[in-house]
Amino acid sequence: MTLRIFKTTLKANARSLVFWAAVAAMVLFLANSTMSFQNFGFGRNFHKALANFSYVPLRYAVPTFIGLVVCVDLLRDRKNAFYDIQKGTTMKTRQYFVGKLCAYLLLGFIMAVISAYAHMLIYLMRNVFPYEGWQDSRYTIWEVIWLTFERAFFYGLNSIPIYTALAFCVSMLTHSSIAGIVSTLAVSTSSFIITYHQTYFGNYVYPVTDNIMEYFYFHNTHAPEDAVLEVAPKAVMISYAWGFA
Repeated sequence: MTLRIFKTTLKANARSLVFWAAVAAMVLFLANSTMSFQNFGFGRNFHKALANFSYVPLRYAVPTFIGLVVCVDLLRDRKNAFYDIQKGTTMKTRQYFVGKLCAYLLLGFIMAVISAYAHMLIYLMRNVFPYEGWQDSRYTIWEVIWLTFERAFFYGLNSIPIYTALAFCVSMLTHSSIAGIVSTLAVSTSSFIITYHQTYFGNYVYPVTDNIMEYFYFHNTHAPEDAVLEVAPKAVMISYAWGFA
């Protein structure tokens, strides 16, 4: 039954105008963010670009996408009495929630990876290919592809579950999709007003946490040794633990 809910949720979103409107908003964000994307070259400072490919979408665009998709989908279920109908079968409550959450998490990760690779491609087309920078690069094409995916996954593993849970819980508790969407936007954009960097909350809780960001900032890259900042794996695991909690 959990698998059925999972598949039904994916199909319902694929047919939803709101879902595709959220995708369109992601595309517009991508176009806007790449206009001001800083050129770090393709050599000693390329690790900065590798981090930004994934980090930039996960700060605002992906959380907004998650908030829209999760809250509108839950409201649609409530409006259509889908949950009440399913309760008349052998489905358990946890099966409904697990199936829904897994579908939302998958959609969030897909958008995070697509956004990261789109940023990567645009960056390479603007700053590398026109100048034949690949010939003097410290990175192979397969390294760039893998390192981009690695960051999209591990940064997303910190932020996507948090924003999904936030949108899910607020919309369910308030019975309002607007409240869920606003809560997600409020948390993702609060860094404009509140300084989280170098605080315990910023290091361990606020997604993407400073510990996770800095650990994967240099992970498996060819950054100069004097530029590398060491982050203890224990701090990274504590950050993930707070997020999952």
